[in-house]
Amino acid sequence: AVGVLQVLPKATNRGGDEDPLHSFEFALAQPGELLRSDAREGSLRAFLAMVTSPAHHRCFGGLLETVRTGKPASHTVLGSDIWSYYNGHPSEGELFSEAMQELTAGVTNAVVRCGYPWRGEG
Repeated sequence: AVGVLQVLPKATNRGGDEDPLHSFEFALAQPGELLRSDAREGSLRAFLAMVTSPAHHRCFGGLLETVRTGKPASHTVLGSDIWSYYNGHPSEGELFSEAMQELTAGVTNAVVRCGYPWRGEG
């Protein structure tokens, strides 16, 4: 498994009697860059925060009931449809919006880079 942190020996560690726990530095590994809100491109910070939020966990926990009844789990576990829930919980609604913006930006960049033949172009 690839981790999001990497452990590096400190440059100042010269093998003296320094506490071994303080002889290392921690740095963000390449996969961890996706968790930064200021990532140049492709941040998944808001998306990961959204899908691990309590409301999403509760909705996914009600998935079997949704399959059985055909009714959204949010009605059972949150007491309303997801949009009404977000309206009553603005910080979670904002997080959802930010997550969708991140995902859309990634798809948009991929489409533009692949050379999609837009109408009106030669």
